[in-house]
Amino acid sequence: MAMIGFPTTCVSQKILCSSLQSKTSRSNISSSMSSSHKKPFRPAHEVEGQVTHSMPPHKMEIFKSLENWAEKNLLTLLKPVENSWQPQDFLPDPSSCEFYEQTKEHVKTENSPFMGLIYTSFQERATFISHSNTARHARRHGDLKLAQICGTIAAGEKRHEAAYTNVVDKLFELDPDAAVIAFADMMRKKIVMPAHLMFDGRDPALFNHFSAVAQRLGVYSATDYADVLEFLVGRWKVEGLAGLSEDGNKARDFVCCLAPRYRKLEERARGRRETREKRTVRFSWVFDREVQV
Repeated sequence: MAMIGFPTTCVSQKILCSSLQSKTSRSNISSSMSSSHKKPFRPAHEVEGQVTHSMPPHKMEIFKSLENWAEKNLLTLLKPVENSWQPQDFLPDPSSCEFYEQTKEHVKTENSPFMGLIYTSFQERATFISHSNTARHARRHGDLKLAQICGTIAAGEKRHEAAYTNVVDKLFELDPDAAVIAFADMMRKKIVMPAHLMFDGRDPALFNHFSAVAQRLGVYSATDYADVLEFLVGRWKVEGLAGLSEDGNKARDFVCCLAPRYRKLEERARGRRETREKRTVRFSWVFDREVQV
C-alpha cells in the first residue's frame, strides 16, 4: 500500500509546485503591468471661495460670543446617558451624499445657524407633545411600560427644547431683525419631521399614512402644529419686536398671523375628513393589521 501511495504523492507535489510557480509568474506579470499603467498621483482640486455657511462674517461673531454663555445656560440642561450605545450606531453616515441631500432637501435650513436653531426649537417641542400624547394613550389602554418609556423620551425632548429655545432667546436679544427673518423663512418652508423618511420597503406613502393615523388619534395634529408656533411666537416676544428693518417687519407680521391661519385650514380639513369615505391601510410593524387613516 505504501508503494502504491508514494508515486501518487510525488505527482501531487509536482502539480502543486507547478501551480504555485504559475501563480507567482502571473502575479509578477500583473504587478508589472499595473505598475507600468499606474496613473500619477494628482491632488484634489480645491474650490476657491467655497462658502461653508450662508451668513456674513459679522453675523457669525454673534455665535462666537455665545460660547461661554452656552456653557453656563445650556450644558446644565443635558442629562448624562448611562447606556453604552452611541447615537451614531443607529444613524446614517452624515458624510454620505444620500444623507446630505435628504437633510438639505427636507430640513432646508440653508446652513444658517438662525434657521437651524429655530427648526430644532420647533421640532423638539413637537416631539415632546407627540411622545406625551402617546404615553397618555398607552396608559389609558393599560400598557404602563410603554407609557413609562414614552414619558421618559418626552422628558428628554423637553430638555432639548429648553436648550434650543434658550439659544434663540439670546439671538432675538442680540439680533432681532435677523432672527425674525429666519423664523419667517423657516415657517415658509414648513417644519418637516425627520420621520418623513421612514420606509418599510413596501408602502411608498408610509409617512402620509402614519401622519393620518396620528392626526386621527390625537397623537400629533395640525392643531398641535399651530399651538407650537403660537407658543414660540409668545416665547420669543415676536409681536413686540420694534426697530426692525422693512423685511423684519414683514417677517414679524407674517409669523404672527400664521397660527390663526393654520387653525382655520384645520377646521376646513376636519370637515372634509368627516364626509370622506373611510379607508384602511396595513402597517407592517403592527403585524399587517388594517388601520383606519
